[in-house]
Order: sequence, then structure tokens, then C-alpha cells
Amino acid sequence: AWLLAQGKSIYILVYDIIFAAFTIFFNILFVRLLDMNIEGIALGTVCAELISLGALIYIYYRQTNVFQKFSLKTLKIALEKNQIFQALKTNGHLFIRILALIGILTLFNRYSNLFEDNEVIAANSVLFQLIMTTAFGTFGEASASLIGKAYGHNDKNSVLSLTKASFMLSLGLGFSFIVILYIFLPTIISFLTQITEVQHIVFRYKIWLLILPLPMIIAFTYDGIFMGINKIKPLRDASIFAFISFFTIFTLLPESLYVHRLWISFLCTFLARSLYLGGSFRKIMKKG
Repeated sequence: AWLLAQGKSIYILVYDIIFAAFTIFFNILFVRLLDMNIEGIALGTVCAELISLGALIYIYYRQTNVFQKFSLKTLKIALEKNQIFQALKTNGHLFIRILALIGILTLFNRYSNLFEDNEVIAANSVLFQLIMTTAFGTFGEASASLIGKAYGHNDKNSVLSLTKASFMLSLGLGFSFIVILYIFLPTIISFLTQITEVQHIVFRYKIWLLILPLPMIIAFTYDGIFMGINKIKPLRDASIFAFISFFTIFTLLPESLYVHRLWISFLCTFLARSLYLGGSFRKIMKKG
């Protein structure tokens, strides 16, 4: 978050690449070569996290002045009561937001496991991975620092133009991902699972690969924008609204919809978030 705020997103990419590379390396080492199974995955993830943390600390030391600026005076300022309360307030909103989002994923897995057919459960997991991959094509977080600076200078026109650009880029990239996904869908699915029945079920419900990513991208883009302008409370409320929507829609929909019941409910969480954050953003811009 600090690197994004400083406009140093390139180092986040470096960190992610290091983590991904070492995760793959340790998984191959512990699982494939040493036959450690799930313990190998857990140990490999921890090792990759520790190495990535070390790399991140090194990046901070060489590429920023954080360590040079640290002193007892800055520590004293950071520990002032108003600073601590402000941090706790902001983190409290974020914590509740994260709980709501985790609650949605927990309900998703819970409802998915209600299906008696194990192949259907596995197919839902494959679909979830594919949809989340396409939906991560968002520029909301990348533009957060730019939007935050414009908002801090009360430059309403720049905030609106940057917001528009973020949505256009995010939706454009997301649509490109969807097209690529559909072109190579058979190959991708065969890579994710070699169980023929699971592959057939994924193809049966592949319509959700077209429906879900774009609403998800809109919601994720709004998340980044609100982070940039430091309006955390609407993010908290939108996530709570999304959680309630998921539970309510799934409860009200008939069981005859079968798998579609799960995905319609999941879609409604992102529609709820997008509508709530869109309305909140318009109110903020009017006040500004």
C-alpha cells in the first residue's frame, strides 16, 4: 500500500515475480521431488514468503529513503495519540471489510460443497480460478496514487478523467483476457484438471466466464479508486452490503437452478458493491 501511494508500483511487480518464482521452485522441490504432498506446499509457501520479504526489505533499503528518515523523532510523531487513533479507525474499517469479503468466499465454498456430486464441486473450483484470473485485469490500484494526489489537490476534473481512464483500461484488458480465455479454453481446462467429467461440467457452465469478469473488474476498480482517495468507510459498507446480498439471493433462489444458483448469487455480490460504490463516488464528487 505504501509503495502504491509513493507511485513505486514497479517494485510490487518485482516482489510478486520473486514470490511466484520461488513458490513454483519450492513446490517442485518439496512436492514433486521430495514427495512431501500438502506439507510440501505449505513449507514451500512459507519459504517463498520469507525470501520475498527479504527482497522487499532490500528494495526499501536501496530504492527508498525510509530507513534514512527513521529517527526517534519520527517514531514519537507516529506514536502520538491522534495518529494511533486515526490508524486504528482506518484499519478497523479495512478489517471489517476483509471479514465481509472472507465471509463471501466462505459462503461460496460452503454452498458449493452442498452439491452431492464431487465433480460439480471441482468444476466450480476451476471456474472460480478462471474467473478470478480474468477479473484481476484492473488498473484501479495502479492509478490509486494518481487519483489520490489529484483528490488531495482538490482537482476534481483530474480525478474524474483518471477514474474514467482506469475503467476504460481495466475493462479493455479484462475483455482481452476473456477473448484469449475462450480461444484457449480447452487447453487451459485440460491443464487445470485431467478429469474428463469435470472438464465437461466446466464447459457446461462456461457462460459464467463471459458474465462475471466485467462486473468483478468494475468492483475491483472502484476498490482501488476509493483506496486512492482514502475513503475507507464506503468500502467497508459496500462489502457488508455484498455479503448480505450473497446470502439473501442464494436463500431466495430456487434449488432447481442448481449450479446457476451459486453463480447468480456470486454475481450479485459484485453488482451490489459496484452500485454502492458508484453512488458513493458520485456523492463524494458532488461534495468536492
